[in-house]
Amino acid sequence: PRKSKFLTEKNANKEMVTQVGQILKKKGFKIFFVPDIEDLRHDYDWEDFDGVPIEMASYSLDIRLAVASAAKANLLWCGGTAAPFHFSSVKYITVANLNEESVTQKQSFFNNKGPKIGENPPWLNPESQIWDWTNITDLTADYVAGKVLGIAKV
Repeated sequence: PRKSKFLTEKNANKEMVTQVGQILKKKGFKIFFVPDIEDLRHDYDWEDFDGVPIEMASYSLDIRLAVASAAKANLLWCGGTAAPFHFSSVKYITVANLNEESVTQKQSFFNNKGPKIGENPPWLNPESQIWDWTNITDLTADYVAGKVLGIAKV
């Protein structure tokens, strides 16, 4: 989960992600997570998250890709960590892409730079690699868990 001291507006909502994990556990999923490298090197706020941390994947793109490839589905927060998965077969959804508090996540940024809001970038698999365009302020645990369950079935 995203956790930065410097760009706090991009940080994952720990309470909501915890609720998503609880919903998925009730559906029989095992929860693993890759801590943000910045969080590991500082406060490690996610240490008490109810899931199994895979810390080595924080330091290695090869391990991160292998772990993500083995998962039924991956939940990513605000895009950047998805880059290694773009040209892979990794199943994932990335949420919190629209955030008016972040310069590189504002609607005006995407209008100028792309991808087009509401559409997946053209290089992603539209069935199993999803950019969700729900504004960060409108995300709920039930909504996100439903999206994760959807790509887990593909």
